[in-house]
Amino acid sequence: MAARELRYDFFEKVRLGCGAAAIAVAHHRDDVAETVLINLLRGTGIRGLHGIQPRNGAVVRPLLCVGRDDILEYLRSVGEVFVTDSTNLSNDYIRNKIRLDILPLMREINPSVTATLAESAARVAEAEKVYMRGIKEGIERVFSVGRIDIKLLLKEPSPLALLHEILSEYGFNGSQSEDVLNNINGGSGKEYSSATHTLTRDRDFLIISETEK
Repeated sequence: MAARELRYDFFEKVRLGCGAAAIAVAHHRDDVAETVLINLLRGTGIRGLHGIQPRNGAVVRPLLCVGRDDILEYLRSVGEVFVTDSTNLSNDYIRNKIRLDILPLMREINPSVTATLAESAARVAEAEKVYMRGIKEGIERVFSVGRIDIKLLLKEPSPLALLHEILSEYGFNGSQSEDVLNNINGGSGKEYSSATHTLTRDRDFLIISETEK
């Protein structure tokens, strides 16, 4: 992760220095499939299931619709050499375990599994747009100035999803959101803490405040 951040910081400096509009990177369809599986294993929400997006700020990924084998075949056809990062051959890392061990087993069931996962991720990305619009409208109904109206929250179609989306912005995790909802009818004064904020149950509201340092 540290190396990734250094790379993108360097790319951004180069982009600004030469006045370029975008930074094009070579993530491909197999990377999307691997990312979806990683996020599933980590227990991500809907936003983690859309995989890698074609654009993130100035970074664009024009090869997401192309598989790794397709890229290698093209390079062979034009006589172009390429370099394989030796760390990609070690299964000491989660992504490499998925690439080297898990996906080959999945291909025995579905030879086109990387394409299938990438297509599913694309559909999730579209569904996410609808989901996020509903979340935004729900937040406007129940949340204002650091306070969540409990009665209004419980009237929402999915109180847990809405509560999680609100609280995750303040560093609370999914388990804490479930715990808050399960005990939402308890007495006043119960508190939950993230690294930066405190959530307090106060009669009809859940109050979010910055934790004093």
